[in-house]
Amino acid sequence: MIVELKLKDKNVIKWKYIDNPFTRKHMKVMQDAANSGTGWSDLWYELPQWMQPNYDKDKIQEQLDIIIDAINSINRVPDAKRGERIKFPIEVKDIKWLPRKHLENQKLLNKLHRYFTTFGHSQGKFDYNGLSWCSWHMVREDIYFYIETTTSNSSLGRAYATPPKEGIHKDIMYIDPSPEFKWMELLNDKTQNINDAVHTLERWCANPQKKKMQRESKYREYALEFMPKVPYPFSAQDRKFLSYTANCDVWLGMNQILGKSYPVAYADHDDPSNWDIWEGTQWSASFSIGERNFAGWTPFVNWMKKHGIDAVPYGMPLGKIIEGKKYVKTMGHGNEVKTILLYEE
Repeated sequence: MIVELKLKDKNVIKWKYIDNPFTRKHMKVMQDAANSGTGWSDLWYELPQWMQPNYDKDKIQEQLDIIIDAINSINRVPDAKRGERIKFPIEVKDIKWLPRKHLENQKLLNKLHRYFTTFGHSQGKFDYNGLSWCSWHMVREDIYFYIETTTSNSSLGRAYATPPKEGIHKDIMYIDPSPEFKWMELLNDKTQNINDAVHTLERWCANPQKKKMQRESKYREYALEFMPKVPYPFSAQDRKFLSYTANCDVWLGMNQILGKSYPVAYADHDDPSNWDIWEGTQWSASFSIGERNFAGWTPFVNWMKKHGIDAVPYGMPLGKIIEGKKYVKTMGHGNEVKTILLYEE
């Protein structure tokens, strides 16, 4: 299958899918997205994220206020089993910015981001009372494991998490999902607000590793994302096709993660052994054009090995450019792709 991108300057880039079970799935999803007529966004995706050159107290406070407002709203949501309001793990008084303390500020942002991703990955279980189970500390698989093991007589189940009185787990929230209250909608909206503010504030974190990456291995790729984004879960079979070499020009986009990629974790001084730092749990019709050469950068590789990770996947390869590769570097800031055609050779 050939993908033809017609640019606004009338130049054309063509790339060809490599053939494997994952790319065949992606091909079908991309055909549907391209034919849907809902459009796409396209722009340069950069590693590391660009940094604000000047400290701006007012703009920083504006983002902190968004986070504080979100936490206050979250803390008003009732837990239907406990008969009390839920509590966000970080107190409002601890949401503050320390001038020139880049690593301390980044540590706060890393925590906020992890609570956002954990909450997102915890949803999906409803109990017999119709309550939605979610958590700041347990993902969906942990919750399922808790249910399965604590309803059996196995020693593993009792050791893992014996349900307290009335079957309430200390790390699980029990939310009434009925449309009358829209508590889950509020929680999703407010945690998304926290996530957006975190990514804005990161621009004022001039971390040593981020600065080193910017000096020595600044990377960018041209990313195209169909709107609205329709996510599909990665399976264990899909992951077999991740590439550990830079053998392609076109890849699954790095912004499909619902977590954090390894190079972003490097720039953020995050611990890559955390559960939500990975290649992702979801994918969509989107794609990116780039070399992915950051994965072989020696300081990054050594940092991964220091944390016990010997092999770094470059990503999920989709295809190779067969025509117009020279035009990639001449593309502007965004909105360059005007037409997408898919056809057989």
